[in-house]
Amino acid sequence: MSKSSGMASQFSRLHWSKQLDKKVHGGLIVRMTSHAILRERMVEIGRRLYDQGLIAAADGNISCRLPDGKVLITPSGKAKGRLSPDDLVIIDLSGKVVAGSHDPSSEYKMHTAFYTVRDNIRAVVHAHPVYCTAYAVAGMDLVQPILPEVLLSIGEIPLAEYGAPSTSELAASIERLARDHDTILLRSHGLVAAGSDLEEAYNKIELAEHFAKVLHAAEAIGGARSLSDQQVEALILLKRSQKRESTDHPAVRQTSGRKE
Repeated sequence: MSKSSGMASQFSRLHWSKQLDKKVHGGLIVRMTSHAILRERMVEIGRRLYDQGLIAAADGNISCRLPDGKVLITPSGKAKGRLSPDDLVIIDLSGKVVAGSHDPSSEYKMHTAFYTVRDNIRAVVHAHPVYCTAYAVAGMDLVQPILPEVLLSIGEIPLAEYGAPSTSELAASIERLARDHDTILLRSHGLVAAGSDLEEAYNKIELAEHFAKVLHAAEAIGGARSLSDQQVEALILLKRSQKRESTDHPAVRQTSGRKE
């Protein structure tokens, strides 16, 4: 791995929004509970994933960690583009259903892998975007430092070793990378992204797919050129100056003591 790609692993933007929303019903403004808001936002994320072509049919899954440590997650076998708030299920970290009338996503272990090792993660989104999945099927990661906006928002996108969907093997493969990365390609499977809220996790999926498309196009017309070590270092300094970086993130702790 090049020095530039190693530097790229420093980038991670972690925010968590807890504000309440208001909805209009028959001319009345009704203050919703934060739990109800999360359900509606998860349903919205499912629709956006489907509308943007990032999932097909009943593919993908979405979760959010609740204040009590339990997990609100999408149900198994239902199309994510047509969910209702009542379809969502609450589980504990072992996968036991706490509330809900459906079975939880069979891939819940993928989500709890992040929640177990990262206290600052509040949402996880798994999807099968075409270009990212193509790279994963080809056994290729997305760690080349090319686009500044990707470095600032995501950093490196490593490739997790293969594990069958829904298995502890896949969860362990993700967990090994989740300590230092928010966005991970799943070999022969797809993409998973974590964030401090649902919007951030979703945006990482969308941005990763954009990156994969750009990289594929660049390779087709002669090859993508990486940013230099100096250019990557400048981006790191820029991010720190703008106070967008969490100093508690493992990647920051690792690199802060690195000797060049």
